[in-house]
Amino acid sequence: MKVGGEDGAPDEVVPQRVPKRVAAVTKTKPTRRLQPGDLVCGECGEGNPPTRKFCSRCGEELTTATVVKTPWYRKLLRRKPKTMAAGARPGGPGTKTPVGQRAKGSARKVVKVIGIASIALTMLTVLVPSVRGPVDNALGSPIAKVKEKWHDFRNPYDRVFPVSWTSNRAPAPGHPALDAFDDNRLTFWATEWMPPRRRLDTFLTIKFREPVKDLAVFVYAGAPEDEFTKYHSPRQIRFDYGDGRPNDNMTLVRQQDVQKLFKLEHAEGAKTITIWIEHVHTQKGATQVALSELEFRQK
Repeated sequence: MKVGGEDGAPDEVVPQRVPKRVAAVTKTKPTRRLQPGDLVCGECGEGNPPTRKFCSRCGEELTTATVVKTPWYRKLLRRKPKTMAAGARPGGPGTKTPVGQRAKGSARKVVKVIGIASIALTMLTVLVPSVRGPVDNALGSPIAKVKEKWHDFRNPYDRVFPVSWTSNRAPAPGHPALDAFDDNRLTFWATEWMPPRRRLDTFLTIKFREPVKDLAVFVYAGAPEDEFTKYHSPRQIRFDYGDGRPNDNMTLVRQQDVQKLFKLEHAEGAKTITIWIEHVHTQKGATQVALSELEFRQK
């Protein structure tokens, strides 16, 4: 058997193209956020800029790629692009600053002014006592309403009212003891405040219809709103149950809005409570102490 040519050399072999090894392509999520006009590869799902001819991830041609469309709501908000003269630059001489940039610049200035004014007012309120009162009066009412709603939300207690009340001192005209329990924080009980040597001689005695259980109290100390600076306000209140059990003592700050909910730990089962005003936050020129509201709650 003859192999090769006449001279016995092997036949020439024409070079063959090596077949391209095709890797399996798995369609997955695009690696970047798709924008309107992008070309989504049908093989691997990659998003490509509209200027590309081949996929940046798998190399597949993008002739049959899906084009990302612009959402309808963006079409409604689309603005017509502004044109400028040749050689002009945004913000340069002879050009107008866009309305949006002007608005942002104005907003920054307003925020800066408000911030500086707030810091100045805070420092003035802290350092100058004569300014502190008017500021507290101006901001106390709205802040008090917000705090009141928040306390009611966080403390699932039911309101309970006393059925009788008496005071050992005559009330100021128009401000009876009833005003401390009438669920109206714009009214208040007021009475003469005695000198320190007799300060324990100012109290209210209240009685409930049934023995109380898990009793707590919100206190609105002092007179409300514009009347606040005309009266002393309670600083130390003692709750006495009159049967030998320990008392509960509550310390108050000088403010118009509600004080923190105070749990009367030793009031369990009591029907009668005597409320002693032992110390006050003094107000210059005042001769009477005021109490706006005692708001009793129980579970």
